[in-house]
Amino acid sequence: MKNAIQIFNRLILAFMICCLIFSSNALAAEKKISAMNAFREAMLATNNPDERVFKQVITIYTPSAAVHLQFLAQKKNNSSLRVKGTVGFFYNDKLGETQRYNFPFYIDQNKNEMTIYGKISNEWQKYNLPELATVIAESLTTPSQTEIKESINLAKKVELLNETDKHRTMLVHLNGEKIFKMLKDQDTKSNNQNLSSQEVANKELVFNYLESALKKSDIRYTWTVDKENWQTLITSAHLSDFIQQLARIAIDQSDIAKNEEVRNILETISYYGEFRTYTTYLDPKNISSIEIPAEVLNAKQIENILPNNSTTSTEK
Repeated sequence: MKNAIQIFNRLILAFMICCLIFSSNALAAEKKISAMNAFREAMLATNNPDERVFKQVITIYTPSAAVHLQFLAQKKNNSSLRVKGTVGFFYNDKLGETQRYNFPFYIDQNKNEMTIYGKISNEWQKYNLPELATVIAESLTTPSQTEIKESINLAKKVELLNETDKHRTMLVHLNGEKIFKMLKDQDTKSNNQNLSSQEVANKELVFNYLESALKKSDIRYTWTVDKENWQTLITSAHLSDFIQQLARIAIDQSDIAKNEEVRNILETISYYGEFRTYTTYLDPKNISSIEIPAEVLNAKQIENILPNNSTTSTEK
């Protein structure tokens, strides 16, 4: 399960990296540009480090339950990230009433150190996650021209939705097979020497599911850029088809689907599941930085983010 979570985190990070990289209604006839060339032009334009605050919204919906994650984030100096947000869980009980749970959180990451602050039962707690910090630190660096060209290569089709003197909006369809190869290559480069035989088997199983789902999915994102400085204004990733395909594969190939309750959940996701992400960059005149309150910084230290009988906590 730990490896499955790590691989899923990498997948989400891959899409978030794409969003950070993809950092009058028509031109005169002689100046028209093809959609793919317009995409390449925007991708290869000046790519200075972007330290603006941005708002990220991630939504996963089904008819009976949903997860809504929203946060403000800011990266600085290609090595640090600060986040302020809320994660909400919603589900319908047996009477049809909606039950809601919201948890505020902060993330403070600098190079290979990261602390997550979460408010649970009206009490702030903090957790140190150096392993995840390393992954995030690698994703924050300004991409090289080679990395940008590799990202361009993930696009199999581009539609030019709108073109003005100031803005350009494109719908980019991604190649799922190439995305899988990218994730597989990233995993090959990572250090997996300490994994047990069972963990290796679990990881391979997850990769098999990912490969099948990504190859069958219609994965796309909408991207609006400012043509004056080629900075991203808005992005939105459309991942609903991916989670639906993943649920169908789990039903057909996984033992967990033998449980009737789990199977019902997977079947609901496979036909009705929705997964969208939205990234909006904010005007520095309105917000230039994210601050963490002293109350949060002085939270109780939790040694293990996963609860178990041996978990201990100390005041700091």
